[in-house]
Amino acid sequence: MAAKKQESLFWRILISAVGAALIFMSVSNLLLFFLGETATAAVETRRYGGERFNAPNDKRYSWYVDYTFRAEDGVLYEGHLSKLGSATSVKVDNTIYYFPFAPFINTTAETAAPNFGQLVLFGAGVVLIVAVNQRRRPRRTKAVAPR
Repeated sequence: MAAKKQESLFWRILISAVGAALIFMSVSNLLLFFLGETATAAVETRRYGGERFNAPNDKRYSWYVDYTFRAEDGVLYEGHLSKLGSATSVKVDNTIYYFPFAPFINTTAETAAPNFGQLVLFGAGVVLIVAVNQRRRPRRTKAVAPR
């Protein structure tokens, strides 16, 4: 019985941590957009993986995007992300948002801009945390009166 309770606690903690991470990702991107500093980055891209058939031409291939930028403190920082693009190129904005007190937390301008995906991430995180930590009430059965 105790082992089953420990396993249940482990999964509750793990799923709650995933939910908290989703909330952190969405909120940090919004905060970067509104409170972050901007810098211009040097961007390098390379294509990987195969073709996604039946996808629009500009979203058919996966690309690694590596960027480096110099923060206000003069130190060079780097970031990485994956994007979808065409067979020959991918469009990447070279404007980077970062926190002046923590330049290692950074992202591109298009990722930081408020969008529906951030709302979905936030909502998914809340749903995970609430669903896994909800107290289960014992089910009551209705007593059937004898005839």
